[in-house]
Amino acid sequence: MSKRRLAGPAACLARRFIGFHREVILRLLAIFICFLACSAYSCSPSHNSVGFKVAEPVNSARGDIFCKLASLRDKYRVGDQPEISARIINGAEKAVYLVGSLDGSERKARFPHVYYSVSGVEGGLSETQFGYCGVLNPLRIQDFVRVEPGNDFDPHKQVDYYGFSKSGKLVHSRFVKAGSYTFEFHYSTENRDIKDWRGSVSETPSELRELLGKVARVNLTCSLTVDVLE
Repeated sequence: MSKRRLAGPAACLARRFIGFHREVILRLLAIFICFLACSAYSCSPSHNSVGFKVAEPVNSARGDIFCKLASLRDKYRVGDQPEISARIINGAEKAVYLVGSLDGSERKARFPHVYYSVSGVEGGLSETQFGYCGVLNPLRIQDFVRVEPGNDFDPHKQVDYYGFSKSGKLVHSRFVKAGSYTFEFHYSTENRDIKDWRGSVSETPSELRELLGKVARVNLTCSLTVDVLE
């Protein structure tokens, strides 16, 4: 009688123990399969490229400072706003200083010149025009950005209210016709006259003159073509 009493609970515990471990193993197996599926999806080039388009730099030799454009979308539709971003890459072996898009840079009222030009379907890009103030914000020490070798620089990244500005041509434009459009980005720091950089002020602190002497003198152009559907 005692053996039967012991056998009953022991068998029950054994079944529970086996069932518990079986459930754990099945759960771990399911997690592993899910991990493999997610890894295959995220690492697949075909999925990685959907919704993002990058233009590779042309004729950019090692040691150059060059620009590169990217689109947040691979395809656009009529009514969409162009979502293009520019980066300037320091391919040189030393750090350089660059200045982003200042008040007046886009309309080439001061240096650096930072602007986009667009070609494609005639009348296919509708741009809302806004007036502008004739007074330019003064150049500041904060506007000089040190870019280390191998790093990139966003000339439109807003750091504060007076800092770099977004591209008005992109922000205030919409596609109104289907077709292909080529966006060309221009960035120039070739001018060395502080008067053409400092804005609507008559004097320039010595610190700004010294920093301007460290700015890389470049005249960059890069382009990207996107497709617009109905």
